[in-house]
Amino acid sequence: MGASITLFGMYGYDKSKAEKGRSRIPEKALHLWSLLGGFIGGLAGMYFFRHKTRKPHFLIVIAVSAVLHLILHFVIRGLS
Repeated sequence: MGASITLFGMYGYDKSKAEKGRSRIPEKALHLWSLLGGFIGGLAGMYFFRHKTRKPHFLIVIAVSAVLHLILHFVIRGLS
């Protein structure tokens, strides 16, 4: 939950920086937070702030993150 809230805020912050022509959050950082579990907040942030929606690799990273976390969930659940 914390990673999603963080990534949602990062998308808003990056959008604000982009509109002002200032230094931005590296794309690798946005991808990393998605992989760390923030993919729901990332997807929400992309569409709420209308930011990075034209870059297909962002949606791919979010989809891959979701699938990896789903697999991890079932692996952990199966082990207990």
